Amino acid sequence: MSTLERRGKPHCLRRFANRQEAISVLADALDRQRRDAREKLANRPYWSNTGSVEIEVLNEIEAIIARTSEECSNADAFVVACHEGLATLCDRLRSTAFDADGYGLGTVYAVQRALEGNEVT
Repeated sequence: MSTLERRGKPHCLRRFANRQEAISVLADALDRQRRDAREKLANRPYWSNTGSVEIEVLNEIEAIIARTSEECSNADAFVVACHEGLATLCDRLRSTAFDADGYGLGTVYAVQRALEGNEVT
């Protein structure tokens, strides 16, 4: 496992046989999060705009993955770059009122956990 230092906390990232395996794990995590967001959209009276926030964050995560996939052919470099891109997205979400309730941030964390091997299913 490789280690990524961020804010003094080491994150142990999973090792993948190849970049495609990492992309597949990320796709599964995104699918789970997208299903959850759609359920929230279907129950808008209870969840308000939470599902919309999560969908928008998922679109940003997909853009990070696509951009990183073009830049990194090595699996380890891809995983580290994706994790760093997601950490940057977390920083941005924390600094704006867009995700005031933190559900978008939780969506990013769920995808990060897939890269760390700590995902909750």
